[in-house]
Amino acid sequence: MNQSNIEIVGLGIDRHNPDVPSLAVMNDILGGGFASRLFQKVRTELGLAYEVGGGMSAGYDHPAVFRVVALTKSDKTVETTQESLKQITGLNTTPFTDVELKRAKDNILNSFLFRYDTPEKVLAERERLEFYGYPADYLETYRAALEKVTLADLATVAKKYIHPTSWHSRGWQRS
Repeated sequence: MNQSNIEIVGLGIDRHNPDVPSLAVMNDILGGGFASRLFQKVRTELGLAYEVGGGMSAGYDHPAVFRVVALTKSDKTVETTQESLKQITGLNTTPFTDVELKRAKDNILNSFLFRYDTPEKVLAERERLEFYGYPADYLETYRAALEKVTLADLATVAKKYIHPTSWHSRGWQRS
C-alpha cells in the first residue's frame, strides 16, 4: 500500500528557556499519546492516520525542533495534513481544559518513574545537565515547575510559540 509520511516542522527551544515546563504540558495535550488532541481527532475520530503525534522539543544547548508527524494512506495526505495543522492552530483557538491539564501533568510526572528509575539513569541525566551548564537541582526544579503549570500558562505559551499566520511555504517562521 502506498503511504505518506507527513512532517510539519519548525524551530523549537532549548532547555534554558523558562517556558519548558509549560511547553512540555502543551506538547502532551497536542500530541503526547492516546488522549492527545492529534490522536483523538486525526486518528480516532477521523481515522486518517496510523500514527500521529509530536510537539516542541527542547535541546540541551541549542533550539531543537517543533515536529508533528503523521503516517497515512497516500490518498489521505492532504486531509491529514490539513487536520493536523488545524489541531496545531487550535492551541491558540480552542481553550485548554482542566481535564487536559491534569492528564498531561500526570503523564509527564509519571514518566519520571521510568526515565529515572535506576541510579545509572539519574547519573547519566545529571552528567548531561552538568555538561551543558544546568544547575545541580535542575531535575527537582523542573519537576516542581511542571506541578505548577496552569491553564493560563498554557494559553500564554501557545500564543508565544504557535504562530500559524506566519507559516510560509518554506516552513515554520516565527515572528
